[in-house]
Amino acid sequence: MKLMTLIRGLDKHFEPVLIVTGVALITFSISLQIVLRYFDNPISWAEELARYLFVWVIYLSISYAIRDDRHIRITAVVKLLPLTGQLVCLIIADMIFLAYSCLVVYYGAHIIQRSLELGQISSGLEIPVAILYGSIVLGGALNVIRLIQRTIHRIQERHTVPVTEGVTP
Repeated sequence: MKLMTLIRGLDKHFEPVLIVTGVALITFSISLQIVLRYFDNPISWAEELARYLFVWVIYLSISYAIRDDRHIRITAVVKLLPLTGQLVCLIIADMIFLAYSCLVVYYGAHIIQRSLELGQISSGLEIPVAILYGSIVLGGALNVIRLIQRTIHRIQERHTVPVTEGVTP
């Protein structure tokens, strides 16, 4: 019972907590950099940290948008179709996105492996660049999970109007 509560909590809050934390850390590091520059004592890693966090936030935001069905899509033609046709179009679109996300995970893992083999280190933070590339793999894997969840939800709710306007089910 507690495991299911934990899984539901992660399902609902995982991306939002990480996104908000990332944006807060970006804001803090850039603000700190601004203040320290004023005193002529800038820190070398603040801007690079902000860039890395920004990339992580973006990749996490993609899966968050999938979860809530908030990705931009053109629905003018789809809405002309009967309910079943709308559902089929949305599921096909999700399956194409799922295939793409699987490729992103696969090739992202290769990029990480290659980066580790080459020993790439970031200049400001002096951490492996593979940590930045990890956002690609984690984001892609979360996309896969969220797209599977979205497709199952669409099939289970097939008798209702398909969610196409960013409304949380």
